[in-house]
Amino acid sequence: MRILLFLVIFSTLGCSVPTDFNYKPVKFGTYEEGYDEKTLENGVNVLKIISTQNHSREVLEHFFHFRAAEKCKGNNYQLFEFAEMIDICADVKCFESAVYGKYKCTQQVNQ
Repeated sequence: MRILLFLVIFSTLGCSVPTDFNYKPVKFGTYEEGYDEKTLENGVNVLKIISTQNHSREVLEHFFHFRAAEKCKGNNYQLFEFAEMIDICADVKCFESAVYGKYKCTQQVNQ
């Protein structure tokens, strides 16, 4: 019983996401932390999760999938492209790290 309790507590704490990431919409190139997103005519969403504090890829990937699920209102989405970008610059300002991807919301089939 103690081992089970330890595993539950450890897995809960070990999988928590840092709360110091500033999850908010931002414009790419303004040196603000958050996400930049646009929707193309074909319904594909282009999303960048931008960090000014050198968050890990895992943290940025978590927020990428969090935003995709949020945008798709809990429905599934199809991921077309996903990549990590490191030390990228835009308009003479550089970011510590970022992830970039393309996804499209899909309809969930009711059974």
